[in-house]
Amino acid sequence: MTQTAVLPAFGITHNPNDAITTFFGFHGGFAPPRVEDSIDNNGTIVDVGAEQSWNYELGVRTKPYVGAKFDGALFHADFQNQNAVGSIAGGNTPIASGKALYQGIELLARQDFGELFNSDHNVYLQTAYTWVANAEMTSAFRCAVSTACSETGGFVPGTAVGNRLPYSPEHTLTATFGYSHPSGFDMHFETVFVGDQFSDFANTGQASANGNGQIGKINDYVVVNFSSTYHVKPINTDIFVALKNMLDEDYVVDRTRGILPGAPRLVQAGFKVNF
Repeated sequence: MTQTAVLPAFGITHNPNDAITTFFGFHGGFAPPRVEDSIDNNGTIVDVGAEQSWNYELGVRTKPYVGAKFDGALFHADFQNQNAVGSIAGGNTPIASGKALYQGIELLARQDFGELFNSDHNVYLQTAYTWVANAEMTSAFRCAVSTACSETGGFVPGTAVGNRLPYSPEHTLTATFGYSHPSGFDMHFETVFVGDQFSDFANTGQASANGNGQIGKINDYVVVNFSSTYHVKPINTDIFVALKNMLDEDYVVDRTRGILPGAPRLVQAGFKVNF
C-alpha cells in the first residue's frame, strides 16, 4: 500500500533582544496507520485510514538572567481523523477513528546555579509541565470494523462529542534536581507525575468489581527516578547507572487488554562509546 500527502508548513520567529525569542508555527500533520492497527486478530487487513491534523503553536523562549531559562508554548491540534484505542482493544476491533481536538500549554523552567555563581560545581533545577486542557472528541468515534459495533450503529459504545479521549491525562509534570561537574560527572533525581486519565471512550469513572479490568479511570501516579553519568574523556566513553521507579511504586498504566501495571524498580548500568 502506498500513501502520498502534501503537508503545508509555516514558521516565524522574532528576537526583540538576545534574551527573548518569540515564535509561531503551523503545519499539517499526517501519519499512516501502523501495522498493528491495520491487521485485526484474525490477520485480516483493516482500513483505518491515515491520521490527519492541523497543528498550531505560539510561544516564547527566554533567558531572563544568567543561568536561567524559561520556555512556554500554547498548542492547538485539530484532528480530522485520529486513530485511538480504548477498552475496545481487547476484542476483535483494536482501533476506532474520529475527529478530535487537543489544546493546552507547555512550560519549561531551568536554573543552573553554577552559571549564576560562576562556579564549576553546577547544581541545577528543571521543571517541565504540560496542561492538556482539551483532549476531546469532536465527533463520535467509529469502529474500524463496523460489524464489531453493529449494536451501536458502527460507533464505539459510549462515544460522544465532548468526551475526553482515552489515555489523555490533563496534567503531566517532571521535576529534576541534579549536579554536574566539568570533569564529566552528572547525577540527577527525577520526579514524574502523570494525572488521572480515562481508559475508555465513555469516560467511565469507576471500574466494575466483576469486570475484565479494561474499563475504569486510571488514577494519577508519581514515579521517582535516579540517573548518574560519567564521561571518560580519554576514551570518549559514557559510563552510566540508572535507577527507575526507585521507590518501587505500584501503579496502573494501561487497561486496553486488562490491567497493566507500570514497571517495577529497575536498575540499569552500562557504557556508551562515542566514535
